[in-house]
Amino acid sequence: MKYNLIENFVEDFKKQYDINQLKNQFKNVYFIIGTAYAGKSTMIKMLSEHYDGIMCEENFGLNFLDEYGVNSVDNPCLCYTNNHTMVEFVNRTPDDYYNWLRGSEMEITPIEIGELIKLTTNNPDKKIFVDTSIPMEILKLISSNDNVAVMLSDQSMSVDRFFERPDYEKQIIFKAIKQSDNPNKTLLNFRKCMEKNNSLERYNYFLNSGFYVFKRDDSITLEQTMSIIADHFKLDKELIKIGAI
Repeated sequence: MKYNLIENFVEDFKKQYDINQLKNQFKNVYFIIGTAYAGKSTMIKMLSEHYDGIMCEENFGLNFLDEYGVNSVDNPCLCYTNNHTMVEFVNRTPDDYYNWLRGSEMEITPIEIGELIKLTTNNPDKKIFVDTSIPMEILKLISSNDNVAVMLSDQSMSVDRFFERPDYEKQIIFKAIKQSDNPNKTLLNFRKCMEKNNSLERYNYFLNSGFYVFKRDDSITLEQTMSIIADHFKLDKELIKIGAI
């Protein structure tokens, strides 16, 4: 990985971008970040629909890798599966898996930034809602507290329900686990990878970020959750479609 420490990445980022210009350009961009199964994707979709905005769903930057010249030398994390099988992917140690995820976040950041610059330039009056992979250390530079929400779920939910969703990526991982020499051992190892990524330390990293935090609450409706997030973003309630809440 090119950047071993987030501190180094942040300092390099400051040298490459005009931070004040980015912050001004992203005044209509709303970022949601947090743990798995916290409701980030759902909120991005609902907010973009209700406010006639643009939705940038989870991992949207992966659609533009070729445009940004992503390669295995400069972007080893994003290109991991170019040189490794999926069976190797699911058999990494929890530490290796965790470091790969964090490295991927840093490598995808310039791509997300580039695409958001395009979107805000071409749609200056549109609200843009992003299920982002940009590290919080960068979000603190390019956005305001009012434009960032952290959504959290319990660690057990992230681990136990990982394979419940039918999305394509998770099914590929599940298939690789079954194709391993010892599927039960590999499944146990991958669960440990999930536990590492959703550890108490990671949870507290988000919780103590200084950004607004919403903890998943299944006792309220999705519409009520959206209203709470919209309040934090200081979005005009009158813009919500009639009958939505």
